[in-house]
Amino acid sequence: MFLFRSRRATTVRVLTYDGQGYPAAVKAGVLTTTNIKVIRTVRKKGKKEKAEVEVPIYFDKKGKRVKRFGFHQFRHSLSSFLTTKKKVDPKTAQTALRQSDSRFTMDRYTQTDLDELLAAQNLMLDAIFKAEPGAVQ
Repeated sequence: MFLFRSRRATTVRVLTYDGQGYPAAVKAGVLTTTNIKVIRTVRKKGKKEKAEVEVPIYFDKKGKRVKRFGFHQFRHSLSSFLTTKKKVDPKTAQTALRQSDSRFTMDRYTQTDLDELLAAQNLMLDAIFKAEPGAVQ
């Protein structure tokens, strides 16, 4: 059972997928799942009602909760991997993801790599605190 939210946080539509409702990651053994029951506002025949709904919660192999996981996250990972690790230009990443604008790819899909962020901060600190040759200290 998948839980899809509309733009309003209180409206919830519950849809069944594949008869079982498990994502491919659970079937592959990457994630485990457990269902909990929560009270949500659902629409039934145009009316809002409070109902008890089962919501899946996913865990990785170490037992840590995974809040978002799906094939769409692979698009984010691919964009970040191409631009930060492989140093591919943004236009190529945009084409690989089949998006219309490279700014959208960089703004919404690419996340900063922690290693590169730390390296950039070290470069800045070196530039600030490194003494120039022949300077009085």
